[in-house]
Amino acid sequence: MALNYTMPNPLAPEAWVFSNPMTLTIYLAGAFGILSVLIWDIFSSLPEDFALIFRRRFSVPTFFYCLARVSPVFFMSVHNIILTQRLANCDAWVTSLNVFYTSTHTASGMLFLLRLRAVYAEVPTLKWAFTGLWVIHVASCILSFVAIHGIRIAPVNQCIPIILKPYWIIMFFIQVVYELTVCVAVTYKLCANTAAEPEHLRFWWLLRRREIPMSRLKSRFLADSQAYFVCVFLIKSIIIIALLVGDNAFQLTCGLLDKVLISLIATKIHRRLKLGQRGPLAGNTTFTADMGNLTALNFRTSTIGGQPSSQELSNGSARYDYPPQGTQSKE
Repeated sequence: MALNYTMPNPLAPEAWVFSNPMTLTIYLAGAFGILSVLIWDIFSSLPEDFALIFRRRFSVPTFFYCLARVSPVFFMSVHNIILTQRLANCDAWVTSLNVFYTSTHTASGMLFLLRLRAVYAEVPTLKWAFTGLWVIHVASCILSFVAIHGIRIAPVNQCIPIILKPYWIIMFFIQVVYELTVCVAVTYKLCANTAAEPEHLRFWWLLRRREIPMSRLKSRFLADSQAYFVCVFLIKSIIIIALLVGDNAFQLTCGLLDKVLISLIATKIHRRLKLGQRGPLAGNTTFTADMGNLTALNFRTSTIGGQPSSQELSNGSARYDYPPQGTQSKE
């Protein structure tokens, strides 16, 4: 009772409610909306998920893909139950919330790591640097068990998650660094993947001469799901602004949206690569869409002329061959 000495009647049924009811209303509406988006995305991608999981060899990357698909749903479900239901065992529910939080970021980060290691397969130093950064990213997620704990309001059995701001800032900063590294590394590869283009059309040549058309700039930096990363960084900027302004409801809602969007990005990219769908990184390269091997994405110039051709590899993955630009088909 010493902690509630400022309340006239701490045993009142609504003593735990926020002083501004609109804050809780906005937050709950955002939380249930995000959960609805997750469920809709899963149902809309059922054919692709079925083909990826049951018609191909189940590998470690596939396991992380499944984990990245289901963990956000469980995380948001537990989160919404905590906020709307009366729970006697608050610590157990908050612990499960931290477990799904950690598994969501770990799985999404692993899918990004597999992609980076595949894209930079010819640079072992960068591969290990990305792996080390992923380990730090996972460690920051495990920090949630210290940063987030629950307080139970005994009279009404209401569980309130409490976030320790110093730990949360550390977690947020490490996640920003990791996601920014992924975005910059992939964007650089997209810009550098112009070896088959004439000198006067290469991206870096045009960049030095400051003659890059806006359409070309957008196609390079917003290709291959890079537009999603732009949305993520905009959301993170809003979170920082809300943190400085002190709008907790807006900050927490954007934080939930950020976690879900990162998971959607990782799973969408992995699903497209695994199923052999064409992407900008596959242009004028031989694109092997099998991420069972960390170095499976082989970027090497194709000598096949004419239209892109595809064939099924022995391990069940699709390969798409794209000729260098300017190569004419041989009838």
